[in-house]
Amino acid sequence: MVKVEFSPSTNKEKKYMAIFYSDSGEKIKTTQFGAKNASTYIDHKDEKIKNAWVARHRVRGTFNDYKSASSLAYNILWRFKSFNEAVKEYKKKFNLS
Repeated sequence: MVKVEFSPSTNKEKKYMAIFYSDSGEKIKTTQFGAKNASTYIDHKDEKIKNAWVARHRVRGTFNDYKSASSLAYNILWRFKSFNEAVKEYKKKFNLS
């Protein structure tokens, strides 16, 4: 099972980073996501803004690649009202630990 860890981003323009590891503990990928100065659903909890964000970003592709920045932004920053709930549901959805 792939493991994922979240932490504040090392990129000054991003909010968070997700680091993915294989079963053996080898780092697979690091993905930076979330614009540093932009608010998200976790911040404002406004359904109208959330729906507009989803509509704008869905045209760029799918949110189904769990390692992609758009999937991480959608699943972690725009689906739930709390970061901890979002991480829990993201791991469950993609079968990650």
